Amino acid sequence: MLQALLNKFISLDPGIDHYLTALQGKQLAIVCTDPAHTMFISFDNKQILLSSSAPDHVDVTITGKMQDFVKYALTKQRADLRVDGDAMLAALIEKLYTTMDIDWEEELSKLTGDAIAYQAGAMFRTLKNYTADSSTNLGAMISEYLQEESGILPTHYEVDAFLQEVDELRLRVDRLEARINAYESN
Repeated sequence: MLQALLNKFISLDPGIDHYLTALQGKQLAIVCTDPAHTMFISFDNKQILLSSSAPDHVDVTITGKMQDFVKYALTKQRADLRVDGDAMLAALIEKLYTTMDIDWEEELSKLTGDAIAYQAGAMFRTLKNYTADSSTNLGAMISEYLQEESGILPTHYEVDAFLQEVDELRLRVDRLEARINAYESN
């Protein structure tokens, strides 16, 4: 069912046919580490074929946690995903995904009507914006907590002050060494 749905969506964007042609016969492995699951994707005849059975060879492997795959799917921003294999092919697959432009609201409106489709689209855009903002805000909050509240990590100013003190100490040691050398040579 997922395979049929993916191929239906791909058929809605005729602008990506040249990508699908270039991917003909290529194999992609999606390795989810948390929860553990592996899926293989084959590109054949401008179609995507999904399988849980490993093919003879894999051209590109994308590995990450489920949350990273979801983040990438929602925001099209690189998450903590590791890509191994043919770099040119990986770039082509990413270009296929990022350039795919499907009017989801239009397709949903055919099933539910315009009002419901518009509301669903608005909810999706809100979720997408929230996800992007949340990841940025979460990083800032964690950084602030570790630096300010718990004191585990030093702040930028503390690091700069420490490095300046180290430089001053190094200069003093160099001066002392020069004095000692001058004293010994007299």
